[in-house]
Amino acid sequence: MRELSKWRPKPLLPVAGHPLIAWSIRALQHANIKRVGVNTFHLGAQLREALNQYEQPQLIITEEQELQGTGGGVRELLSALDQGREAPTPGLLVLNGDAWFDFELNALTREHLAEPAREATLALRLTTPDDPFGRVGLDAQGRVVRVAELKGPRAHEEVSVAAFLGAQMVGRAVLDVIPEGPCDLFRGALKERLEAGALIGAHLV
Repeated sequence: MRELSKWRPKPLLPVAGHPLIAWSIRALQHANIKRVGVNTFHLGAQLREALNQYEQPQLIITEEQELQGTGGGVRELLSALDQGREAPTPGLLVLNGDAWFDFELNALTREHLAEPAREATLALRLTTPDDPFGRVGLDAQGRVVRVAELKGPRAHEEVSVAAFLGAQMVGRAVLDVIPEGPCDLFRGALKERLEAGALIGAHLV
């Protein structure tokens, strides 16, 4: 995407006649999501203009002055989404802005919420160990025990490998340990919780 994204942000690159972010918003609408946060940085004005057409869901847009990474971006969105709420947002359904997917988000959210002990649930597809995108290790129960080089205490129980598909449910326990400043969500908060033995689930697509 690099050459194309010099002139427009990745979420506005077209797939089958519609920008990537339009597909994501459509999927969120089908999942009955009412409030959506969109984080902008590169060519953010283009993205804001494109989002003006949406009346539903309610869009909350944040704009980074300095690139914050996947963790910092989620942290800033969480702060904006929490404003005006009596209680903190319990969790977020996080979608990568440059990802396209054809699975229903309802199934991902249901699987995450059905097991209260889960602190996060990643949408994954099983693949082979030699797949360069196969960076998530799972145990026999389908729990995440490794993300790339980040290993939890049960990493030795890994029996299968999967690729991350750009969608995940992230609970408050993970959101609350996102560090200040620019950071990576996986190598920051998720790493800390994985190392602590937290239950990180997989939604296999």
